[in-house]
Amino acid sequence: MAIDTGDTTWMLISTGLVMMMTPALGFFEAGLLRLKNSLSVIMQTLTGLALLSVLWFVIGFTLVFAPDVGGIIGDLSWFFYNNVPFSDSVVWAPTIPGVTFATYQMMFAVITPLLITGAFAERMKWSAFFIFVIVWSLVIYYPLAHWVWGGGWLAKLGVFDFAGGIVIHTSAGMAAIASALVLGRRKNYGPAIMVPSNLPLAAIGGSLLWLGWFGFNAGSALASGPLAANALLVTQIGASTCAFVWVCLSWARSGKPTISSVINGAIAGLAGVTPAAG
Repeated sequence: MAIDTGDTTWMLISTGLVMMMTPALGFFEAGLLRLKNSLSVIMQTLTGLALLSVLWFVIGFTLVFAPDVGGIIGDLSWFFYNNVPFSDSVVWAPTIPGVTFATYQMMFAVITPLLITGAFAERMKWSAFFIFVIVWSLVIYYPLAHWVWGGGWLAKLGVFDFAGGIVIHTSAGMAAIASALVLGRRKNYGPAIMVPSNLPLAAIGGSLLWLGWFGFNAGSALASGPLAANALLVTQIGASTCAFVWVCLSWARSGKPTISSVINGAIAGLAGVTPAAG
């Protein structure tokens, strides 16, 4: 099928929107942390963006989307993006260049391990974080993404995940629970101590995450058209409904609405609609 310039333009925009979610995540988490640790989480997300982009370029894309080996992992035929088409398409996205599809998927591979940072915030050195995101990507994310999206054994069973509810949010959520259990509570943990350092920064980060999610969900249509339009609508309604309900519940419980309840509600709604947004 011929490359469609409209679809390609939309996917280039979506790639940028999803990339923006990584620093937005850092701003969101930094605003909710204590002041002394707010810069460290931004450092983790920005360096993670660089590190995980290179890792995907070198070996991630080929392990996820190259021809299947036993239903478990892809082979090394696209190592270092070797033979990934620039002027032709790949089977998953027949109307955009293969390299555009690969780079769009790169942004998913970048943000997924970084979603876990909130679970070990203030309790992990950068050197340990560096090792963790590499190992977790190689051992957990790449195989799981291949199983569901790359033609692996789960795909052959009919498992469908439109934009990452299983591959991204479930895997990161389970890893976050495991990390929190292993590392335990933060020092001096308690409501009087754990006061957000900068709620306006958290609100900005949350708003940018909301915006980026349009590229996350609607971009997963891999083309501009009715499917992307529907995903865009579902994303907005899901986030808005959950944000409104969450702030009302918070208001009823504490006697006043809070900005953090709006942000957390919106993000919960965005995550909830992701697997079936299309």
